[in-house]
Amino acid sequence: MLRILSARLATSAGMFAVLVGCSDSTSPLDNLPAGAPDGGTFAYAIRDAEIDQGDTHVSSQATLDYLTHIQTAEPVFDPVTNQNTTELTISAPTENVHIEAGYNTNDIPIVGVYELDATGNPMVEPVDEARRVRSVGAGHAIYDEFGSQLPVAALSGVPTNSPMEGLAYQGAQVTDGVLLDSRTDETVRTYSISTRFSVVGQPGTVQRIGDDVLRIVATFEEIRRAAAQDPWMSRMLPGPGASPQETGAVTRTYRKRDGKYVLEEVVIESEAKTDRATFRMRQRMQLRNVKWFENRAEDAKRRELRKTAKPLTNPMGTLRPSVEADTRLIEEEGGGGGGGGGGGYSDPCAPVSGGQNILLQHGILSSADTWKGTHGWLRCRYQLGAEVVPSLAHLDSHSNQSYDQMGRIEGTGQGGFVVVGHSQGGLVSRYTAQRFAAQGKGHLIEGVVSLGTPHHGALLARNLKQGGLDWTYRLYGVAGKCGTQFLDASCHISTYVTQKFLDGWLTGMMNAFAGATQDLQPSSSSINHLNSQPEGFARYGIQHYPKKRWMLMRLAGDLGDHVNGPDWVRWTEWAYQGLRVCNYASIFFGQLQLTQICGSAHRSMDTVDRAYDRLTAPGMHSDGIVHGPSQVYPNAVENFAIPGGESHVGETKSKHTRENMDYILQTKFDVKRR
Repeated sequence: MLRILSARLATSAGMFAVLVGCSDSTSPLDNLPAGAPDGGTFAYAIRDAEIDQGDTHVSSQATLDYLTHIQTAEPVFDPVTNQNTTELTISAPTENVHIEAGYNTNDIPIVGVYELDATGNPMVEPVDEARRVRSVGAGHAIYDEFGSQLPVAALSGVPTNSPMEGLAYQGAQVTDGVLLDSRTDETVRTYSISTRFSVVGQPGTVQRIGDDVLRIVATFEEIRRAAAQDPWMSRMLPGPGASPQETGAVTRTYRKRDGKYVLEEVVIESEAKTDRATFRMRQRMQLRNVKWFENRAEDAKRRELRKTAKPLTNPMGTLRPSVEADTRLIEEEGGGGGGGGGGGYSDPCAPVSGGQNILLQHGILSSADTWKGTHGWLRCRYQLGAEVVPSLAHLDSHSNQSYDQMGRIEGTGQGGFVVVGHSQGGLVSRYTAQRFAAQGKGHLIEGVVSLGTPHHGALLARNLKQGGLDWTYRLYGVAGKCGTQFLDASCHISTYVTQKFLDGWLTGMMNAFAGATQDLQPSSSSINHLNSQPEGFARYGIQHYPKKRWMLMRLAGDLGDHVNGPDWVRWTEWAYQGLRVCNYASIFFGQLQLTQICGSAHRSMDTVDRAYDRLTAPGMHSDGIVHGPSQVYPNAVENFAIPGGESHVGETKSKHTRENMDYILQTKFDVKRR
């Protein structure tokens, strides 16, 4: 009792020091002793005030690095090497974090992961918004660099369970995987090298390296067999509908210190195959400055509870309800309409004699519907004359679409049009304006405004044409682990991306071996011709550059009538960070089944995100479809960049677009407000 009281007093003093220096980027633990000679029972300061420092707890700094080697069935164009290839190696920046795990006064496990690295540029590289993840029992929350909790909206019909549910059970022991008792040494001495034995109920092959180091290797098959025999762990085994099964092994290295074998390194190597590619992944986590405190009486109680373990609840609350639309969306004002029954109908936004003539042109895999909100906003805000919003044959060549557009303009009998073209529509509109000028009809188009237009082609179009990007979405199947009840959230990420984005939008582009996809290739004859012609009309460009993390989810969320991409991104970040902290924590808890599942899921999600970025816009601004340099209108009178803007499919619905169009129409074309 006296010993515990002394520990609590020492802890209180340490906590005061932490609070005073909590703004430092380095951990306040670096200069504290690693443990007392009697086996590490030394009270030390930790960051989370809710962790009971009189109970068992452990902390460490960790360095995590991993890479994925992808061998594809079909070639992709790699902009980094400027070559076609069937092999890619995707690596993430090395992560440096502070991890701590313990219990609150109700014996509920608490795990915290704190970033120790500086934040990168979110506009040119995939950068996580969360800088801290905190798990309490069966739930987790994410926090920004200022310590504020990041709000997360639940997506309609998607489970919101945290991956930490797998570790939230009565009797969970936070030191099972990071500390091994010295009696392990006696077990090893009894057998020869490579003898199979159990450490805290874990499978593996043990090897001695010198006098002080143990290495334990457990294959995925061994881990699955051991989990199937454990009533609690068997619940985490993937079901019949699971994604492609991985093969591989988890290798843990321990070094003897203060009467314990202390975890020093964890290496996870795996291989997964789909019909389009083979993925080989390697993760290495190195622990340093491991500190621990043990309350052996409480540990003994937890060992008894472990025999009849029951799940713990989530005390962290639920995600807020999904929102229908982002606040940046301005709803359609006014609108047109037909006559009402029994009387005339006066359209408050009817065309104005002498008003500005305008044409809104959609892009590939789209129609006039892409402008339905913006069209209503424009016609009720400005004095417009002729309004043309055509639906062209979007898979036809840009030249043929331009002839169609020319006929629509000439058919009005009007001139002086301002043409706003989104994506491919900007290229078609430039064609039209150039042709009218060459025919001596330059008065028909006063100016062209491009929005997210690939003026120099799109890297994505090249890879879609080759059919090589399909495997990036297949990798989400590895991340999803569908059939594992604790990972429903990551499973649904796979489902949403493939159904909402791949099947619902990009499949058409992949299969469209048509004129439009030829013309969208970088350096195509159409692009080269377009950029070599003089343009005497007014020219303005608008470019969106959103944050690049989870771009596929941003695109999928923006596909509908509203800008929901930011909510989808925040939800994906929440799910990813839950898997990430589960990866760390499961190693501390000694739960190798979750180490395999959470580790491969979080690495796969990150690999897909980074692979998509590499194949579409490596190291560049982008809207997710068109890389930044290509969006810039060459020789324009003025270009307007929007940092933190919308994805490509959200640009026509964005408040930011309308703010820039307001400025251009009023100051450059002198269009009068109603």
